[in-house]
Amino acid sequence: PRDQLHPTPLAGAGPSAPGDAKFGPPVTGSEKWYEKLVYMADGVLFEDDVLQIGLKSEYQNNVGRLAMYFGNKTQSQLQNFSVATQVPPEVAVSTAMALASTIAPVTQVQQLFNIECRRQFSAPVLIRVAFTSTGGPQSFVLRAPVTLNKFVEPISLAGPDFFGRWKQIGGPPKEVQVIFAANSAGQNAIPAVKRLVAGFRFGVLVGVDPNLNNVVGAGILSVAGGKIGCLLRLEPNFDKKVRNLRIVHNQAPVDGVVSHLTSGGLGGRRGRGVWGPDELFAWCGELCLALQMFRLTVRSTDESVSETIKSLLVASLTTLV
Repeated sequence: PRDQLHPTPLAGAGPSAPGDAKFGPPVTGSEKWYEKLVYMADGVLFEDDVLQIGLKSEYQNNVGRLAMYFGNKTQSQLQNFSVATQVPPEVAVSTAMALASTIAPVTQVQQLFNIECRRQFSAPVLIRVAFTSTGGPQSFVLRAPVTLNKFVEPISLAGPDFFGRWKQIGGPPKEVQVIFAANSAGQNAIPAVKRLVAGFRFGVLVGVDPNLNNVVGAGILSVAGGKIGCLLRLEPNFDKKVRNLRIVHNQAPVDGVVSHLTSGGLGGRRGRGVWGPDELFAWCGELCLALQMFRLTVRSTDESVSETIKSLLVASLTTLV
């Protein structure tokens, strides 16, 4: 199967219109499903009175497999059914399966995608679903939960190893720090924070930090050209209701990716800067804390990557607030 590097119909879909370059924004209301799937492997991506779209995924190193299930909820056929993708050049998406053009009443069909992360990326992966029902032609766009953190593998480090690597990576531009206001959950939020960090595919390191309230994470981001180490440390301040997040990674360009994710996970507020895989960890922790206010500072050699990661993080954090 060939890579879907541009908005090209998948197998079983009709031909793409010449010059079809952009899908437009995702359908309103779909964010609530997408944001959860950024840190979950399976769940519902979209649902209305006519159609339910479910998703299951698995990732290893820089490749993944994503299965989408399209369920017809009505008592009538869905005809001219097609799915097309729009992905950034840093990501390759392909499928070998022919998607049925008709979905019978109360029936489900599956589309399987193979995904490869060639380089760190920030632009969204979009899918466009089109079909004809009794109500006429319908078409809408969804954002697929294919984000940089999906290509992270958790690792385990002892305390000396973690802090040795933390010191070795050093400060800016490979370090990004975010300070933000916390909600009233206090120490009760820590278990949720750890689950979120794990959901972002980072290893949650226990007994590494002398402060038991701190959340420490580590992982390896895989791209086609190699691997990038990531470290994260989340330090809550319960007295002042402020949580300080620091992330360090061994490649500055990754900073942008993490930054974008961090912003998305921090409650949909503003953020700027860039961050690396470590920052991605940090972002996950912040999201879990469901903070309502924050200040995000990200430093990297690639601002565009940073902005994209920031947006992803804002979206994810919003779901936890």
